[in-house]
Amino acid sequence: MIAKGELNEVINDLVQHFKNKIQNDRDKECRVYNHIQLAECYLLQGKDNKALKTLYDTFMLSEPRPTVCYKIASIYFDQKKYDQAHSWLEIAVNAEFNYNTLVKMVP
Repeated sequence: MIAKGELNEVINDLVQHFKNKIQNDRDKECRVYNHIQLAECYLLQGKDNKALKTLYDTFMLSEPRPTVCYKIASIYFDQKKYDQAHSWLEIAVNAEFNYNTLVKMVP
């Protein structure tokens, strides 16, 4: 069994790994993937706001993806921000995405 201190160390190492990948990778798809993985690490650390910002940053790289929107909804749901969670779920499942709606939602 892994000790909590060891787990935190592993997560910190992963945070650094994904930050480096984001900075150094030229491929847009890889950068989006690395943002999602970095957000997951932040969630494991209990850093919801950093996770949200990291997920929002993917919108600068590509069109909003359902998986990212769903992850944002999940975070808001866990925070008991049900209206925001519902809005992000609608974006995730709506095939006709409206960019202007998204701009209003991102803090």
